[in-house]
Amino acid sequence: MLNEALPITSSASEKSICYIQKVSMKRFLFTILILFQVKCYNQSLNGLWKGGSQHSIFVLNPVEEVLELEVNNDRFISGVIHSYYTKGRFDHVKISGFINWKDSIFTIIDGEEISHNINTKIFSTCFGTMKLKLSKTGNTYRLYGKWVDNDKGFLHCPTLTTWFEKSFKDTIQTKPATDIVLLRETDIQSH
Repeated sequence: MLNEALPITSSASEKSICYIQKVSMKRFLFTILILFQVKCYNQSLNGLWKGGSQHSIFVLNPVEEVLELEVNNDRFISGVIHSYYTKGRFDHVKISGFINWKDSIFTIIDGEEISHNINTKIFSTCFGTMKLKLSKTGNTYRLYGKWVDNDKGFLHCPTLTTWFEKSFKDTIQTKPATDIVLLRETDIQSH
């Protein structure tokens, strides 16, 4: 009697454990897929963005602004803003900031100035904070919002509308309906 084999039966608890394992695996794979897509999205945000800002009679207006952006850990921003003016003048400023993905708002804070060739006796340097909303139209990302001076004194730089754009390649490609598996549908035998 000791060596008799017991019949194998599956109980309800074994079935529920198997179901839980399947659900857990699906959630795990879904999470990995989402993280992969977010990583790809961030990589396409990194790089050079071209833009500009609203003109004002109270500041030196750039002819072109280039945002050199790097997104780290899906939230933190670092980089440089290159501002180019008439008569060969320029200004390069380090930036930092963060992204609120819930609202798609990029908060970018001017840090320290790297270099410039602007006459500071005539023009003062203003460091500010940009709050820009990310949007996508076709194959172009757009950051649009306001730049506000960090100096809260009486004579500070005016608030300006600011924007940046970056084109990207659409990496998602659809397969044509002439896929060999779809064409072989009539070859499948039925019972």
